[in-house]
Amino acid sequence: MDFRVLGPLTVHTESGPIEIGSGKQRAILAVLILNSGQVVSTDRLLDLVWGEEQPAGGVQAVRFHIWKLRSLLDPDRTKGDDGVIATRAPGYVLLAAPDRVDANRFVALAAEAHTMLAASDPAQARRLCDDALRL
Repeated sequence: MDFRVLGPLTVHTESGPIEIGSGKQRAILAVLILNSGQVVSTDRLLDLVWGEEQPAGGVQAVRFHIWKLRSLLDPDRTKGDDGVIATRAPGYVLLAAPDRVDANRFVALAAEAHTMLAASDPAQARRLCDDALRL
């Protein structure tokens, strides 16, 4: 599963793109993608996604949207299995390899291009920059 945040937020699988429903789900997923591998607290999700207009049942709203995201991203997940979005106190974490997130690949390619430039290989540095920009 590939997560793309450079441009419109999209999720791609071997069988094609996954349509992410509501704006709140897209916002929650974007926060989790940008913090992949790190726990994002429920309070932080509420602050970032709803701001000062948090619903009365804020924690339940986050849980509902996480449930919807899990059903889209991991439709065959059995209860208790982590899947792509895992529950970790005090919130949630996206379990995606760093190279499955386009922003992470961009940073890695740019760093490698810088290394190639420092090693006096401008042709390879340019190819790496071109690869990064295509993302």
